[in-house]
Amino acid sequence: MITLSEETKSIITSAVKYCSLVKISSLLIDKSGIRAKQDATAVYLIEPGDFNFLEFDTLYITRIESLAPRIKMFESSKKRYDLCIDVKELDNEDTLVKSLTLKNEQTQISFGCSVLPEKSRLPKKVNDPLFYEFECQKESLDVLSKGISAMGASLIKIYTDDGGVSCKVKDIESDSLKHTLASEYKYLSKDADEEFEFEYDFKGLLPLLKEAAQEESKFTIQLTRRGIIRLYINDLSIYIFAEA
Repeated sequence: MITLSEETKSIITSAVKYCSLVKISSLLIDKSGIRAKQDATAVYLIEPGDFNFLEFDTLYITRIESLAPRIKMFESSKKRYDLCIDVKELDNEDTLVKSLTLKNEQTQISFGCSVLPEKSRLPKKVNDPLFYEFECQKESLDVLSKGISAMGASLIKIYTDDGGVSCKVKDIESDSLKHTLASEYKYLSKDADEEFEFEYDFKGLLPLLKEAAQEESKFTIQLTRRGIIRLYINDLSIYIFAEA
């Protein structure tokens, strides 16, 4: 059994946590980065990079919903714990993680991993270029959460408005709620149009926005050309696709 470094442990536990937030069930971590997606809510976790420091070549988890509460159990105890692995070595000498083990002095939990990663189904990067960026205040999330509930709506439109960024929700009777998210925004590409307008499923977006706002009173939202939201949370890039 191999005891993972604190760096590797942090990468795995953070990725599992954010996948769990948006009900992503499968996660791939290898030497080229982190990949995960949830087709139903169009949320992706993609963080390419040089992960040659990993103690394994590939980790593929297909039961995030089972692993997340077990990690939370160890972290909530406030006791130091180790994350260990058993590996399977392939003919080409690559190592696949067969199981994860969480353990402290008194408790141990083993968790089986998949040894047949479906790499081709998980994107390595988002090819859509970043076009816009703006800062959102944490207090806006409370307003929007209550507003969405009061309006009985699920979709939220984010759009440019008078040099800034606003959002709007409508109910089935076409009553609407409008809220200013930012007084200004930046262009991240010379090819970006002056204005944009995109719509999102707010129920899937809200937990990630709250997580992004956890550390500071304001946080950054970036948008790609097609309106894909990029949030950078705890060194991980989370992408939320706009509604078609």
